[in-house]
Amino acid sequence: MSTLTTLIHFSPQGSTYKIGNELVQGLGFPLNESVDLTDPKLAPKNITRNQMAIFTVPVYSGRIPALAAERIKKLRGDSTPCVLLAVYGNRDFDDALLELYGLVKEQGFEPIGAGAFIAEHTFSHQIGTDRPDLSDLEQVTLFAKKVLKQFEDKKILAKENLPGNIPYKEASKASIVPLVKDSCVACGLCAQKCPAEAIPESNYKETILEKCILCARCIQICPTKSRFLPQPFLDKVQEMLTKTATERKEPEFFF
Repeated sequence: MSTLTTLIHFSPQGSTYKIGNELVQGLGFPLNESVDLTDPKLAPKNITRNQMAIFTVPVYSGRIPALAAERIKKLRGDSTPCVLLAVYGNRDFDDALLELYGLVKEQGFEPIGAGAFIAEHTFSHQIGTDRPDLSDLEQVTLFAKKVLKQFEDKKILAKENLPGNIPYKEASKASIVPLVKDSCVACGLCAQKCPAEAIPESNYKETILEKCILCARCIQICPTKSRFLPQPFLDKVQEMLTKTATERKEPEFFF
């Protein structure tokens, strides 16, 4: 039976999906299914061992999004080989790959390789600008070749080969939410596409703090550019990133 790929992605901004899809192309196996973890209505799924699952998630303050982790728990493998991708905004991926490794192992998947890749930072277009760029995508192709060799040799990824610490970094929680300008036309697109269902259909100008994960999808997709983050918050993030994330980081592979 030929190997298929299943792409499992949590990508509110699209960059994380782009890298995962590029890996699918590089591996060359037929795509069986694309599983969107941002879908609140995601149904439980079994992913059989004749497939290669690709888990691709963004990094939020050194961790994988709690919402992505919650939805990965709806997926069940059968010693299914998998590849782990963490996509971060040029600062650091900290414990994200280690956390993802432990999570998918619990769900019956067998990691054979992992990669950390860079995308433009969600809150600062000056950090990781226009990434993933051509060089990044070339690195995905190289990574795919290494994954194929690992798969052919029936090798698995040892947990000890991944950077990170246990216990993991404390997960961050949203302390602010996107604001809304008077130009909002209440089209409802933000509520329809919010991964966390944090925007009530009864009031599109409201965002529920306890649910919001600050993925900024609503800001990105708003047709009237009416949603935005408070400038003091953006200034604080920019100041921090200027100190820690201005030097270009390159993709890293782990086998």
